[in-house]
Amino acid sequence: MGVILCSRTDPAHALLIKQLGIRVYSAEELSYCMRKYPILFLSGFVGEAFFHFLAYGAGEQDLAAELRISWENGAPDEEILMRFLEVSGCLTEEELSSFRETAVREKSLTGVEKNVELADLLFGLKKFGKALKLYDAVLGAAGGATLTPRRRGLLLERKGDAYANLFLTERAFFCYREAEALLQEPRIRKKIYFLACMEPVIAEKQRLLEAAGGDADPVWEQEYEEAVRNAGSGPGRAEIAGIFSGDPVQRAGKAAETIRRWKEEYRTML
Repeated sequence: MGVILCSRTDPAHALLIKQLGIRVYSAEELSYCMRKYPILFLSGFVGEAFFHFLAYGAGEQDLAAELRISWENGAPDEEILMRFLEVSGCLTEEELSSFRETAVREKSLTGVEKNVELADLLFGLKKFGKALKLYDAVLGAAGGATLTPRRRGLLLERKGDAYANLFLTERAFFCYREAEALLQEPRIRKKIYFLACMEPVIAEKQRLLEAAGGDADPVWEQEYEEAVRNAGSGPGRAEIAGIFSGDPVQRAGKAAETIRRWKEEYRTML
């Protein structure tokens, strides 16, 4: 395990990274986030909040002044960020080179391609609500006109996946149905079948099953049952069992804290 020694910082001037839903308190933490998720920072990140954090949060007033002057004189964002990473000294030469290559590649992408890449990243981070906004932007009138039918179908499928993860079954269903019309691939019907299996209202369940093609593929049933078994033996169930097996006096407090944390985790998906 490695240890990174952080310089003196002022937590009153932490920097909020909205897309990740976190605050960073040091130049070292910001460097780590930039190394791990470079595309989040290569467009629209450099600005007053960034300079303020460097000067007053991270205590790098000279660097903040230098970068601000460069930015005001027209230096591109990627140049500002590379200078910050070099001075912070938290990344290896290989990591700096990787960030630079990503910056070059991002400049070659169209706006639509950048939005799709960012949406997929946010989806992978379980920021489903934020990902949905970007998928909508791509599928809208401005960007959607340039999409091939297959590309549009894949984006609609991904949008349906995001809705399904937010338990918005009806919206997921309409996305999947439109995606299936474009892609004509069995996996879309399987996803509709899984939606049906999770639907508690009988009439809605039947409607979704009919949309999935009536009789389900036996393999789908096996996959769904396996998923249910895995969920039932996962850490969430063990955590709940631990609450109810504890001291009766402490149960209410433990349960309330667990529910509060789960709600907070769900809100970060939006």
